[in-house]
This record gives sequence, structure tokens and C-alpha cells, in this order.
Amino acid sequence: MAPPVVSNSQAPQLSGGLGDLFDLGGSVVSAGSYVSPKSVWLHAMKGKGLEISGTFARRSGAVFMDLLFTNRALQVMSDFAIQFNRNSFGLAPAAPLQILTPLAPNQSTEVSLPLNTVGSVMKMEPLNNLQVAVKNNIDVFLLQYFVSCAHPVCRRWKDGATDVFGYMEGHSQ
Repeated sequence: MAPPVVSNSQAPQLSGGLGDLFDLGGSVVSAGSYVSPKSVWLHAMKGKGLEISGTFARRSGAVFMDLLFTNRALQVMSDFAIQFNRNSFGLAPAAPLQILTPLAPNQSTEVSLPLNTVGSVMKMEPLNNLQVAVKNNIDVFLLQYFVSCAHPVCRRWKDGATDVFGYMEGHSQ
């Protein structure tokens, strides 16, 4: 049975303080976790017809990158792969990107990519900067994403024990 979902109209209103810091104003909150709506990370004009929208989610204690790939070009796209640059969180794909069939023009596919924190760690400026390369048969595209502290990546991400604020304090000198 899925955890209950509370719409924003029923959720407690947070103004000022931590409510602003976590940017909880406009999304759906489920029991114990926040999942922001997908936003466009790669626009079709910059992606040679490939549009990528995404967000992060925590399910059963694991972090996932939920992605929507849309082919807005006039040619078929295939041979997708993903690679994370070193980052402050040590985030890396736990499995290969699974887009097994070619993406026809005007077709979309959703992918939930499991992530782990065993990748190479390097302090980024700013600390929440995440750079991801996505490849297909047309080109390689670099996505730069700034992880919000409202994402499950930041909340109790490392070994389920250390919150991001403690991590930032220990690594910001």
C-alpha cells in the first residue's frame, strides 16, 4: 500500500524560517519525503531536439533520478548513456540508463535511475552543483543542476545517517 499523499492545500503552511529554505510551497508532500515536480534540465533547442525533464525522489530509502526524455527532433534517437561528474555528494548511477528502444520523433519515455553515494567525491562550487553528461546517437550534452536542500539527496543522504548540513559544515573550510 502506498503512503498517503497530502496535497499542498492540506499541508501545513510554512512561511519564513525553514519553510522558505526548503522551498516547500508548491509541491505534493508524501509521508516523510518531498518530491519536487519535474523541471526542464535540457531544452530541445540546446539538446538538438532532445528535451530532458527531471527531479529527484526517495523511495524505500533509496535515491532516484526520475527523468522524462522527449524527442522533439525529426530523427530517431538511440544509444543513450549517462555519466555523473565528480560531485560533493558522491552521487553516481547505481545502474546503467535503461532506454532500450529508439526514441522516435515526438515520442517520450520516462526513466527512474537509481543512484548511490559511492561515486567520486569532490567539493563543488557551489557545494550543491551536480553535473551530468547524457549521450545519444546525436551528441553528448552536459546538464548542470543545483540540488535544492528540499531534495531527498540532501536529507539524510550519506549512509542514511548524516544530513547535508552536517556534511556541508565539515567540508566547507
